[in-house]
Amino acid sequence: MTEFDLSVHDWIGGMAADPESSATLASLRIKVGHPAITVTEIEDLLLSHTVRSHIYVPLFPVAVWFLANWWRLRWEPRPTDQARMSVWRQVHSMASIGGGYAWPALEFASDGEFINAYHVAEETADVSAIRYLRQLSEDIPAHDFEQAIDTFADIVQGRLHALIPSHRDIRELLCELREERANPVLAQACRLQALAGIDPGDASESWLEEAAKLGNLTGMTALDEVMAVLPSLGDSLDAAMQAVLDLRQSPIELDLTCATGLPLPSLDRFRPWKNGAVAAAAFRGRLGLGHGPISNKSLGDLLGVKLPLTEIPRNRQRSLVGGYRAGGNNGHARAIIPSPQPESQRFFLAKLIGCTLTMQADQSVLPVTSAGTALQKFERSFAQELLCPWTELEAFTDQHGTDAEGIADAAEYFNVSEWVVMTTLANKKVLSRDRLPNV
Repeated sequence: MTEFDLSVHDWIGGMAADPESSATLASLRIKVGHPAITVTEIEDLLLSHTVRSHIYVPLFPVAVWFLANWWRLRWEPRPTDQARMSVWRQVHSMASIGGGYAWPALEFASDGEFINAYHVAEETADVSAIRYLRQLSEDIPAHDFEQAIDTFADIVQGRLHALIPSHRDIRELLCELREERANPVLAQACRLQALAGIDPGDASESWLEEAAKLGNLTGMTALDEVMAVLPSLGDSLDAAMQAVLDLRQSPIELDLTCATGLPLPSLDRFRPWKNGAVAAAAFRGRLGLGHGPISNKSLGDLLGVKLPLTEIPRNRQRSLVGGYRAGGNNGHARAIIPSPQPESQRFFLAKLIGCTLTMQADQSVLPVTSAGTALQKFERSFAQELLCPWTELEAFTDQHGTDAEGIADAAEYFNVSEWVVMTTLANKKVLSRDRLPNV
């Protein structure tokens, strides 16, 4: 069963601002997730507070919006910099469709494997006397997202062809998008631009050439991760290149053979955060790490260093850190550690192990970033479960509580930050997210 559905019910016709909108006036129902949540469930104050599951809107601008923004909706993650959110929402929120209609403020943010659909229920009706009732945050498999848009666009195109045979906008957008998706070279160029927050086709030839040079240095899979943090690097490919060179020249060398060539359990059917936890449990088992906290000595011995690291090289680009490994290096990598704090170092190194486990051997850069990509979700979940296994944290907090003192005791016991303990408890719905500090 698909987890994203744009259903058209009853073409109603009528007068609108343009012939295309008039021809495609219809009732639209949007469903997300499994079991499905109806995003378009509204309270209509003009009809005696009637609640219904669909909205009356023209479908032409909806189809144009999905097709014109397809690459960025499909690949671009939610920005970590709040200052960029308003610009990001102009592309990623259905509220930006405009035209005088009360669209749901439904946002789409990709991690590469899943597209998160996010919507906040409205407390009061807007000027059109419509109030959206559903609150949701659901991850849609990328295939379902693509399929739903393809089907919806074909329906709208069919309606326009029947009523306005000369209309070509949707047809041309569909043809262009399908050509891009079918051509590996074009698809890669569009994906990289989208990850960097650029509308495909807007980047110059020189930008694409520099991105290709960067990919030759990082590896193409790693390049996706670099592009996802490019906005945090001032949208500068030069800054990204310098960050990679800093990694390659770091004096800190790690032995990552513990994570090289280690077979992982099948992870295809899980979300990235679940995959990370499963992989961490398997890693603990296969290396005989047993139960309980992993000491600094044990973690350091795995990586061939003494923890905590006391000499941390200056890091010019905190948005892009991780490791750099050259071909034939027997599992060794240069690394930039972003923090002098012992607990932060441990968590970073655990994320780097997770990255090494899942990254192909031909990828030189092992990126550890704050981006919302599937790889970074995997890394963070892997590190949490490796250093602070959920079943053991649950048992500890059952005994010591989850008040401030209990959180501090758990952080000290597992040798992680209080933030790691609190986010783990919040992710497991043991702790309210209201208790998480703003960082």
